Amino acid sequence: MQHVAVLGAGITGITTATVLQESGFSTTVFAPLRADKNTDREHNPEFASIFPAACILPHSVEGDNVLDLFSRSQEVFARLAAFQQSGIRWQHHYELDAAEVVDLPPYTRTLAEFSPFDSARGHLPFDRILGRRLSGWVARILFAEMPTYLTYLFRRYLLSGGQIIPRSIQPGEFRSIPASLIVNCTGIWARSLFGDLTIHPIRGYLTVVRNVPVPPDPTGLFSYNYKPPDDEYPFDVYFFPRRVLDGGNEPGWLLGGTREVGEPGIDGTWRFPATGVEMRDGIPAAITDLNSVLLKRLTGIDIASYERTCCRGFRPGRSGGIRLELSNEDGIPVVHNYGHGGAGVALSWGCALRVLEMVRTL
Repeated sequence: MQHVAVLGAGITGITTATVLQESGFSTTVFAPLRADKNTDREHNPEFASIFPAACILPHSVEGDNVLDLFSRSQEVFARLAAFQQSGIRWQHHYELDAAEVVDLPPYTRTLAEFSPFDSARGHLPFDRILGRRLSGWVARILFAEMPTYLTYLFRRYLLSGGQIIPRSIQPGEFRSIPASLIVNCTGIWARSLFGDLTIHPIRGYLTVVRNVPVPPDPTGLFSYNYKPPDDEYPFDVYFFPRRVLDGGNEPGWLLGGTREVGEPGIDGTWRFPATGVEMRDGIPAAITDLNSVLLKRLTGIDIASYERTCCRGFRPGRSGGIRLELSNEDGIPVVHNYGHGGAGVALSWGCALRVLEMVRTL
């Protein structure tokens, strides 16, 4: 049996390892951090998998093959939604923009119950609350309750016979790995480990509202992304409910967001150009202000009455899009799977299945 080493235990790494292990390969995951064990947002902000909301849509990602990868992922997630223990469920989601006309992304053709946004047709009255005409759409999408889903995914991998070794791999150590093939799912670390200078962090801010009820609308749970005018706020704001928050059993809300692209500094750290947005309590004020207005009218709940914590996270973006290709490092074949931006969850199964195809050809 061929042995494969997978570097990285985020959502991409553990999904890829699971697909390989369940397809007849012997696998070992090497990673200093595990997504299912790290709930410390403040001290591990670089570990993207503890942050996702996670609506299963391909946001903030580049690549010519995104639609195919997303479609393949959706098929797997739709099957998982039939099992409550997986943490995958369906809910209604709104993508809204203050611009009167926006182009629909190609992936909307694959969504269930898709329709253009129009509050007159019974959609939630975002336009009336904000006092402006909005464009956009609503659909029934898949959603991952990340604490539950990560627990399910890691357990599934380990029960299938896979193993996880808590070890960092350094450049030049590839020959020391006891495997005939390596799969690189290291995300932002691919820059230092494999010298990929196109990788960069995409910083986002998140507010967690704790112990607040999970609000239903007349058709069930809902979530939204709203893009205000640029002079009001240059990013979008979003709302996603969770039945279970990280590190506990209480429900809560996740509010965001920003997409600040980092640039390498001369001292080896990352610099994030100033955006000029108003900050309050360490996050852009619009995340709280705009979401407060919308949620109070939509749910009757004032988030100011609940405990809130704020944090920052980093999505692993890549100029040129997702890297799904083969290279050779010190005579060892390496299949790369990283650079997913804000779509790591949404594309995880599609990318893992593509890696499986590549590994089989070797």
